[in-house]
Amino acid sequence: MSTYKSKVDTGFAAILLVIAIVSLYITWLLTQAPNPPLWFIPTVTLFLGAVLPLWVLRATRYSINNDALLIVSGPFRWTVPFSQIKDVAPVRARCSSYSPALSLDRLRIEYADDKTLLVSPENRDQFLKDLQERRPATA
Repeated sequence: MSTYKSKVDTGFAAILLVIAIVSLYITWLLTQAPNPPLWFIPTVTLFLGAVLPLWVLRATRYSINNDALLIVSGPFRWTVPFSQIKDVAPVRARCSSYSPALSLDRLRIEYADDKTLLVSPENRDQFLKDLQERRPATA
């Protein structure tokens, strides 16, 4: 199995770090209030605003095994069997729905019935080579 870390754009990392710091500050303010809110409000703020972005930043990777492309981005997971991959193409899309790509230097993977994922492996050339070697000849 080959594993590739996500390429991370500096601007994207900075945005996630600022979100985490602001969320930590808001959580701290919530716990210091004269009448603190229920315990779950600061907990949810802390998790969604600080833990989740840092987890995604730290743990986004793409693994290629014999049968499928396995994608992990924090708590999110995708498994894309090679037999379902229809096309892989480079893109530089600024806006997109959530995809496990931490850089604008992305690859769009079209698979199954009109599904797409954007990925941004650090070593894109080797990733593409490994992916092509394992995909069926008809894909």
